[in-house]
Amino acid sequence: MLSIKYNNNIIEMIKIYNSHLDRIQEISTTISASFINGGLSSGSGFLIEYNTEIYVATAAHVILSGGDLAQSIYVTYYKNGKNYFKQINTTGQNNNVYYNILTDVAFLKLNDSDVKIIPVAYANSRSLNIGSSSIVIGNPLSSDINSYSFGVIRDNNYVYGGLDNSYESLLVDAATYSGNSGGMMLSLDENNNIQIIGMLQYGFLHSQNVPTENFGGGISSSFLSFVTNTILSHGQKGEYVFPTLNLKTRPIDNYWLVSYYQSKNHNTQDGCYLNSTFNSISPNPTLSSNTVIEKIDGKFVGAQLGGYNVYSLLIEQYYDNKNSSIILTIIDNGIEKNYTYTIKDLFNTSGATEQNNEFIFNTKHHYLL
Repeated sequence: MLSIKYNNNIIEMIKIYNSHLDRIQEISTTISASFINGGLSSGSGFLIEYNTEIYVATAAHVILSGGDLAQSIYVTYYKNGKNYFKQINTTGQNNNVYYNILTDVAFLKLNDSDVKIIPVAYANSRSLNIGSSSIVIGNPLSSDINSYSFGVIRDNNYVYGGLDNSYESLLVDAATYSGNSGGMMLSLDENNNIQIIGMLQYGFLHSQNVPTENFGGGISSSFLSFVTNTILSHGQKGEYVFPTLNLKTRPIDNYWLVSYYQSKNHNTQDGCYLNSTFNSISPNPTLSSNTVIEKIDGKFVGAQLGGYNVYSLLIEQYYDNKNSSIILTIIDNGIEKNYTYTIKDLFNTSGATEQNNEFIFNTKHHYLL
């Protein structure tokens, strides 16, 4: 019975999404890039409106190679009932490219006054329900423009072991392939209106380095909204660099729990309290290595349900008011302790370019779509 009901729901969801197809295709784009070394890249994107200007949002790795911007970037988009192919200027004062490597996000200013769109809103991904329906839009294998795959939200707060920290990421259980990078992840709000829940950037690798194509993920819409506003309001063409967070964290996983509790000779037969936690992986003046960080200003952080992302939460407050204070709640031998920090003291700008110059999801467990 559950299976029949679920299938019926899928059919109804597909019908609802189909009713939005014209609007989806209106803002869906494809990206092609050529590099000075002769290399080629292709991906997906979507149109957004910012301060009355139209931009193409896409994944930065689609237009970059080894940190170098493509020599030529081309966009295919829809206008007045027809498809158009246009080159985006990448050099000189007329450069129309804005990007950040750390978050793997880029914006291409379209400069086409005839393009009119009804923007699709970014969802509050932090309040999305796991298991809600979703579709991914893109150009898989660079040969299937505006195709979509149907699935569900697998995790709206995916936490991974990044180089230093992780940003806010979202997974969907839908087929994704190379070429989907930069494409929209969509869902429906309570009124069955489409909403952007994230941008596709990466897939997963099996242990034999074989891509798994049944699910993928990328930057969540809540954090993408922050990145969009920060980069485009700054107006700096080319690369935008965020300050680096000095507090190095990683998600607590089973391997860490086993080794940590064995080393501390803890008895966990009665269970141990685990609710949305990270641990620091490098000491600073207050926190020693392997300190369990439980809360920031009373908000649980970590991979558990309802947890916030450490980097996303702090970088947003840095831009709101870097001189304000925050309270870190840690667990020290089972006892909660609070420490107060000035937000700007948790960040630095020296060396930030070097530390930002690495795509986080290019790892042994993930690959860039």
